[in-house]
Amino acid sequence: MALAGETANTLSIASVSPANAGNYTVVVTNLGGSTTSSVAVLSVPVVVATGPTNTAGCPGGSVMLCTVASGGGGPLSYQWCKGVTPITDATNSCLTLTNLSGADVGTYTVKVTGSCDSVTNSAVLSLNTPTTATGPGAVTNACPGTMVTLRVAASAERVLIEVQDECGGLPRGNVEDLFRPFAPSHPDRTGIALGLSFSRWAVEANHGSIYARDVSGVGCVFTLDLPRLPLSTLSIA
Repeated sequence: MALAGETANTLSIASVSPANAGNYTVVVTNLGGSTTSSVAVLSVPVVVATGPTNTAGCPGGSVMLCTVASGGGGPLSYQWCKGVTPITDATNSCLTLTNLSGADVGTYTVKVTGSCDSVTNSAVLSLNTPTTATGPGAVTNACPGTMVTLRVAASAERVLIEVQDECGGLPRGNVEDLFRPFAPSHPDRTGIALGLSFSRWAVEANHGSIYARDVSGVGCVFTLDLPRLPLSTLSIA
Protein backbone atom coordinates (compact mmCIF):
# COMPACT_ATOMS: atom_id res chain seq x y z
CA MET A 1 0.00 0.00 0.00
CA ALA A 2 1.46 3.32 -1.07
CA LEU A 3 1.75 6.01 1.61
CA ALA A 4 0.12 9.21 0.38
CA GLY A 5 2.53 12.13 0.04
CA GLU A 6 5.60 10.11 1.02
CA THR A 7 7.80 10.75 -2.06
CA ALA A 8 11.11 11.77 -0.48
CA ASN A 9 14.17 9.61 -0.03
CA THR A 10 13.45 9.38 3.69
CA LEU A 11 10.31 8.39 5.63
CA SER A 12 9.65 9.87 9.05
CA ILE A 13 6.91 8.61 11.37
CA ALA A 14 5.95 10.80 14.32
CA SER A 15 4.33 9.42 17.49
CA VAL A 16 4.99 5.80 16.60
CA SER A 17 2.30 3.37 17.77
CA PRO A 18 1.64 -0.36 17.28
CA ALA A 19 -0.48 0.57 14.22
CA ASN A 20 2.73 1.64 12.46
CA ALA A 21 4.36 -1.77 12.81
CA GLY A 22 4.90 -3.67 9.53
CA ASN A 23 7.05 -4.13 6.44
CA TYR A 24 8.22 -1.07 4.50
CA THR A 25 9.74 -0.78 1.00
CA VAL A 26 10.56 2.14 -1.26
CA VAL A 27 10.20 2.23 -5.05
CA VAL A 28 12.90 4.35 -6.72
CA THR A 29 12.09 5.57 -10.25
CA ASN A 30 14.05 7.50 -12.92
CA LEU A 31 14.03 7.78 -16.72
CA GLY A 32 15.64 4.39 -16.98
CA GLY A 33 12.94 2.57 -15.00
CA SER A 34 12.22 1.69 -11.36
CA THR A 35 13.42 -0.67 -8.68
CA THR A 36 12.04 -1.74 -5.33
CA SER A 37 14.20 -1.80 -2.24
CA SER A 38 14.54 -4.70 0.13
CA VAL A 39 12.03 -4.95 2.96
CA ALA A 40 12.59 -3.02 6.20
CA VAL A 41 10.65 -4.29 9.19
CA LEU A 42 9.39 -1.83 11.80
CA SER A 43 8.44 -3.40 15.11
CA VAL A 44 6.85 -1.48 17.95
CA PRO A 45 7.31 -3.42 21.20
CA VAL A 46 4.55 -2.83 23.73
CA VAL A 47 4.24 -3.94 27.33
CA VAL A 48 1.39 -6.30 28.19
CA ALA A 49 0.74 -6.93 31.92
CA THR A 50 -1.87 -8.91 33.86
CA GLY A 51 -2.48 -8.48 37.57
CA PRO A 52 -2.35 -7.82 40.43
CA THR A 53 -5.81 -8.82 41.64
CA ASN A 54 -7.79 -7.59 44.63
CA THR A 55 -6.68 -9.45 47.77
CA ALA A 56 -7.83 -9.78 51.39
CA GLY A 57 -5.36 -10.63 54.17
CA CYS A 58 -5.55 -11.43 57.86
CA PRO A 59 -4.11 -9.26 60.66
CA GLY A 60 -0.54 -10.33 61.34
CA GLY A 61 -0.44 -12.42 58.17
CA SER A 62 1.11 -11.80 54.78
CA VAL A 63 0.00 -11.39 51.17
CA MET A 64 1.75 -11.31 47.82
CA LEU A 65 0.63 -9.06 44.96
CA CYS A 66 2.03 -10.00 41.54
CA THR A 67 1.88 -8.91 37.94
CA VAL A 68 2.80 -11.01 34.90
CA ALA A 69 4.26 -8.89 32.11
CA SER A 70 5.69 -9.52 28.65
CA GLY A 71 6.78 -7.59 25.57
CA GLY A 72 8.37 -4.20 25.84
CA GLY A 73 11.28 -4.96 23.52
CA GLY A 74 13.82 -5.55 26.25
CA PRO A 75 14.27 -5.79 30.01
CA LEU A 76 11.21 -4.69 31.96
CA SER A 77 11.35 -2.55 35.10
CA TYR A 78 8.78 -2.45 37.88
CA GLN A 79 7.77 0.13 40.49
CA TRP A 80 5.09 -0.52 43.11
CA CYS A 81 3.20 2.28 44.82
CA LYS A 82 0.65 2.51 47.59
CA GLY A 83 -1.78 5.05 46.26
CA VAL A 84 0.50 7.49 44.48
CA THR A 85 3.49 7.03 46.81
CA PRO A 86 6.32 4.81 45.51
CA ILE A 87 7.31 1.98 47.86
CA THR A 88 11.04 1.89 48.55
CA ASP A 89 12.86 -1.07 46.91
CA ALA A 90 9.56 -2.48 45.56
CA THR A 91 10.94 -3.02 42.05
CA ASN A 92 10.15 -6.67 41.34
CA SER A 93 7.17 -8.29 39.61
CA CYS A 94 5.75 -9.30 43.01
CA LEU A 95 5.23 -7.26 46.18
CA THR A 96 5.15 -9.09 49.53
CA LEU A 97 3.53 -7.46 52.55
CA THR A 98 4.04 -9.04 55.99
CA ASN A 99 2.66 -8.53 59.50
CA LEU A 100 -0.47 -6.96 58.03
CA SER A 101 -2.35 -4.25 59.89
CA GLY A 102 -4.97 -1.64 59.10
CA ALA A 103 -2.22 0.67 57.88
CA ASP A 104 -1.61 -1.65 54.92
CA VAL A 105 -5.17 -1.42 53.59
CA GLY A 106 -5.45 0.54 50.35
CA THR A 107 -4.87 0.58 46.61
CA TYR A 108 -1.56 -0.72 45.27
CA THR A 109 -0.32 0.00 41.74
CA VAL A 110 2.56 -1.38 39.72
CA LYS A 111 4.06 0.43 36.74
CA VAL A 112 5.77 -1.86 34.23
CA THR A 113 8.12 -0.05 31.85
CA GLY A 114 9.64 -1.35 28.60
CA SER A 115 11.87 0.26 26.00
CA CYS A 116 9.02 2.18 24.32
CA ASP A 117 6.06 2.34 26.67
CA SER A 118 4.70 1.45 30.09
CA VAL A 119 1.50 0.09 31.61
CA THR A 120 0.07 0.60 35.10
CA ASN A 121 -2.25 -1.85 36.88
CA SER A 122 -3.77 -1.66 40.35
CA ALA A 123 -5.44 -3.79 43.02
CA VAL A 124 -7.11 -3.19 46.38
CA LEU A 125 -5.85 -4.83 49.57
CA SER A 126 -8.42 -5.29 52.33
CA LEU A 127 -8.11 -6.82 55.79
CA ASN A 128 -10.27 -9.57 57.22
CA THR A 129 -11.62 -8.78 60.68
CA PRO A 130 -10.83 -11.44 63.35
CA THR A 131 -13.90 -12.99 64.91
CA THR A 132 -14.22 -12.50 68.65
CA ALA A 133 -17.17 -12.97 70.98
CA THR A 134 -17.75 -12.87 74.73
CA GLY A 135 -20.95 -13.46 76.62
CA PRO A 136 -22.97 -15.68 78.96
CA GLY A 137 -25.54 -18.26 78.02
CA ALA A 138 -23.41 -20.15 75.48
CA VAL A 139 -24.08 -23.50 77.17
CA THR A 140 -27.50 -24.54 78.41
CA ASN A 141 -26.40 -26.75 81.30
CA ALA A 142 -24.56 -24.05 83.25
CA CYS A 143 -24.87 -23.81 87.02
CA PRO A 144 -27.76 -21.51 88.02
CA GLY A 145 -26.69 -17.96 88.80
CA THR A 146 -23.22 -18.31 87.27
CA MET A 147 -21.56 -16.92 84.19
CA VAL A 148 -20.62 -18.89 81.06
CA THR A 149 -18.11 -17.19 78.75
CA LEU A 150 -17.61 -18.00 75.08
CA ARG A 151 -14.39 -16.86 73.41
CA VAL A 152 -13.72 -17.24 69.68
CA ALA A 153 -10.57 -16.30 67.78
CA ALA A 154 -9.62 -16.95 64.16
CA SER A 155 -6.33 -16.85 62.30
CA ALA A 156 -5.54 -17.54 58.67
CA GLU A 157 -5.52 -21.31 59.29
CA ARG A 158 -7.23 -22.11 62.61
CA VAL A 159 -10.35 -21.30 64.63
CA LEU A 160 -10.15 -21.55 68.43
CA ILE A 161 -13.32 -21.71 70.55
CA GLU A 162 -13.27 -21.70 74.35
CA VAL A 163 -16.24 -22.22 76.68
CA GLN A 164 -15.61 -21.45 80.37
CA ASP A 165 -18.06 -22.00 83.21
CA GLU A 166 -18.12 -21.19 86.95
CA CYS A 167 -19.30 -24.54 88.30
CA GLY A 168 -16.47 -25.12 90.76
CA GLY A 169 -14.11 -27.14 88.60
CA LEU A 170 -13.81 -30.63 87.18
CA PRO A 171 -14.23 -33.80 89.26
CA ARG A 172 -11.05 -35.49 90.35
CA GLY A 173 -9.72 -38.16 88.04
CA ASN A 174 -8.80 -38.49 84.41
CA VAL A 175 -10.16 -35.55 82.42
CA GLU A 176 -10.36 -37.80 79.36
CA ASP A 177 -13.12 -39.78 81.12
CA LEU A 178 -15.40 -36.83 80.43
CA PHE A 179 -15.37 -37.73 76.75
CA ARG A 180 -16.17 -41.43 77.23
CA PRO A 181 -19.76 -42.38 76.29
CA PHE A 182 -22.07 -43.62 79.02
CA ALA A 183 -19.76 -42.36 81.80
CA PRO A 184 -21.70 -39.55 83.53
CA SER A 185 -19.62 -37.35 85.80
CA HIS A 186 -22.45 -35.34 87.35
CA PRO A 187 -23.27 -36.37 90.95
CA ASP A 188 -26.95 -36.96 90.25
CA ARG A 189 -26.07 -39.36 87.39
CA THR A 190 -28.79 -37.92 85.18
CA GLY A 191 -28.49 -38.38 81.44
CA ILE A 192 -26.45 -40.93 79.50
CA ALA A 193 -23.29 -38.85 79.08
CA LEU A 194 -23.15 -38.74 75.29
CA GLY A 195 -22.91 -34.97 74.75
CA LEU A 196 -19.14 -34.61 75.07
CA SER A 197 -18.55 -37.90 73.29
CA PHE A 198 -20.58 -36.72 70.31
CA SER A 199 -18.80 -33.35 70.44
CA ARG A 200 -15.39 -34.99 70.17
CA TRP A 201 -16.61 -37.21 67.33
CA ALA A 202 -17.89 -34.21 65.35
CA VAL A 203 -14.77 -32.10 65.95
CA GLU A 204 -12.33 -34.89 65.02
CA ALA A 205 -14.39 -35.65 61.89
CA ASN A 206 -13.43 -32.14 60.79
CA HIS A 207 -9.72 -32.57 61.60
CA GLY A 208 -9.86 -30.71 64.90
CA SER A 209 -9.43 -31.47 68.58
CA ILE A 210 -11.36 -30.83 71.78
CA TYR A 211 -10.00 -30.92 75.30
CA ALA A 212 -10.80 -29.70 78.80
CA ARG A 213 -8.82 -28.13 81.63
CA ASP A 214 -9.65 -27.36 85.22
CA VAL A 215 -9.70 -23.85 86.67
CA SER A 216 -9.28 -24.81 90.30
CA GLY A 217 -12.02 -23.53 92.56
CA VAL A 218 -13.72 -21.66 89.72
CA GLY A 219 -14.80 -23.93 86.91
CA CYS A 220 -13.46 -25.49 83.76
CA VAL A 221 -12.62 -24.55 80.18
CA PHE A 222 -13.46 -26.62 77.12
CA THR A 223 -11.39 -25.78 74.04
CA LEU A 224 -12.18 -26.61 70.41
CA ASP A 225 -9.29 -26.24 67.95
CA LEU A 226 -10.50 -26.46 64.34
CA PRO A 227 -8.97 -25.82 60.92
CA ARG A 228 -10.40 -22.83 59.10
CA LEU A 229 -12.20 -24.38 56.13
CA PRO A 230 -14.82 -23.31 53.57
CA LEU A 231 -18.33 -24.39 54.56
CA SER A 232 -18.50 -26.73 51.57
CA THR A 233 -15.70 -28.93 53.00
CA LEU A 234 -17.14 -29.52 56.47
CA SER A 235 -18.12 -33.08 57.38
CA ILE A 236 -20.85 -34.30 59.69
CA ALA A 237 -20.41 -38.01 58.96
